[in-house]
Amino acid sequence: MYGVLKSSTNTGNDNELLFVFSTPLDIVSNQPAYRSDTMSLKTRVSSQNVQRWEIEAQIAETNDSPNVLVHSTEKGLSEIFHIRMPQVYRSAPVPENLTLTTTSVKQIGSRNIDIAGLNGNDISGQFINFAGNSKVYLVTSIGTNGANATITPPLLTAIAQNASIIYGNKTTMAARYDANTVLGIKYSDGILVNQGSMKFIEAL
Repeated sequence: MYGVLKSSTNTGNDNELLFVFSTPLDIVSNQPAYRSDTMSLKTRVSSQNVQRWEIEAQIAETNDSPNVLVHSTEKGLSEIFHIRMPQVYRSAPVPENLTLTTTSVKQIGSRNIDIAGLNGNDISGQFINFAGNSKVYLVTSIGTNGANATITPPLLTAIAQNASIIYGNKTTMAARYDANTVLGIKYSDGILVNQGSMKFIEAL
């Protein structure tokens, strides 16, 4: 299961979730860019090469939990909290007990990393973190068993050799509530709490 965590601790256990996401669930890559057409109809695009993830998800209904009300009221629009990053469904899941590390130093702006510990497993299409860094990256390819794997967006910070790579249900996104999200609670029938959908933006 995926959702808002009780704290920054995320070992993949469901009891660490404060409240749970359900479908429909959208994961959007927000990459601001300015686009214009010239008189000859050529398109010019300029970007600052910045990116953040945004999640909009339905919140699973409950009968007696005040967690959404308490959390949204306490955090408001300014405080940072943590989300278990939803992963794309796989019919053959990647084992959760792999110890993945980087094998070389990578500088800011690099789209390539070298991954050790895959043991033939493919984590392309998965969201990852690097230990000590809450920025979420998407693995777009793993190269030859992790050599010269590619990620997006480019690295925002330099990554050291032998840095731990966090993947699967342990991937954690630092987040804030989106400014357009209604904070509070609503009831669907007087007993069952139906929060509707909420939007969360990555805190960079």
